[in-house]
Amino acid sequence: MIELKPCPLCKGSTEILDAGDFIMLHCNGCGYEAVFDVNEDRFSKETLKNKIADLWNKKAVNMLKNNKQNITKTDTHY
Repeated sequence: MIELKPCPLCKGSTEILDAGDFIMLHCNGCGYEAVFDVNEDRFSKETLKNKIADLWNKKAVNMLKNNKQNITKTDTHY
């Protein structure tokens, strides 16, 4: 199981969802979502999930550490 940091926007729990042709990072608190098209990526689904988790965890930690609100609910670019 991939471990994810809490959402830096609301501190809610987050999860990675496999939606067939898409992998979604979803916050259960505020509803923030980032969607990644599996068909446009050169990685396997599992590798992509791990990369998404790694990027999310780094961004979440940096935002919480700096106490900045530099992502919005519509931000899907990592």
